[in-house]
Amino acid sequence: MKSKSLLIVLGLGLLMLGCTLSQGKPSKAIARVQNEYLFLEDIQGSISSFQNVNDSLLVVNNLIKNWATKQLLLSNAYVNLREAEIKRLNILVQSYKTDLYTKTYKEKLVKTKIDTLISQEEILEYYELNKRNFKLNEPLLKGRYIRIFKENYNMREIVKRFRRFSEKDIVFIDSIALQFSSFLLNDSIWVQSQKFLNKISPLSKNDYNNFLKKSKFQRLEDSLEVYLVHINEKLERGDTAPLEYVKPTIKQILTNKRKVEFSRNFNNEILQDALRKNEFEIYNLNE
Repeated sequence: MKSKSLLIVLGLGLLMLGCTLSQGKPSKAIARVQNEYLFLEDIQGSISSFQNVNDSLLVVNNLIKNWATKQLLLSNAYVNLREAEIKRLNILVQSYKTDLYTKTYKEKLVKTKIDTLISQEEILEYYELNKRNFKLNEPLLKGRYIRIFKENYNMREIVKRFRRFSEKDIVFIDSIALQFSSFLLNDSIWVQSQKFLNKISPLSKNDYNNFLKKSKFQRLEDSLEVYLVHINEKLERGDTAPLEYVKPTIKQILTNKRKVEFSRNFNNEILQDALRKNEFEIYNLNE
């Protein structure tokens, strides 16, 4: 960090020595356009990552030129734009400034004031009331698969345990997982059917529907590997999405609703508080 700072200061020192010093310029000013000055502290953040003097000099020079260009354009804009245009732009600038400050302030309040912990009861209630809105756009399935080389000496035992899949079988299969090219053993979660089936190389997209219509367990092969696949459940496009699949979406919806409600209540409270303190009043326009 110290070496970087020294390089930056050295670079700026060389730059400033190469320029004609203006009489009466403010301390630490490195450039001037009309009555506006650019100071060292204004650009330090933009050059702190450079490692050598030449890089620092080049960047500083470009920053100064860019700043000067903007200042000159702004000055010319004030001279050449109509008064009505300047007034309209000033209103937009003030509006943007107000929105930026108030949005940042309210976001900080939301983080500290609202409870983002959504209970299971709230999620279930929202799901039941809005179930018709949770329709699947793509098929889902619950399943597991193992991809393993044909030469595996333990193939018969692996197939038997994969099909039975008791707690002891799961522990056994997990203990030899390094023997698999790839695998998915958590068959209690819903996944997108296409992403799951894409892992089964012998299957083409045209085979997917026929594959899912067959028995729950299937064994496929290619020239090198065996694919053990077991499909527990499947849902089609247009079916109601299962609760566990849409739970993250519902949590986000409920959290956003709390944020909106908090913002609305906060707006009312801040107005009422200002009225009580006589910091806000509405005048009768007819008077």
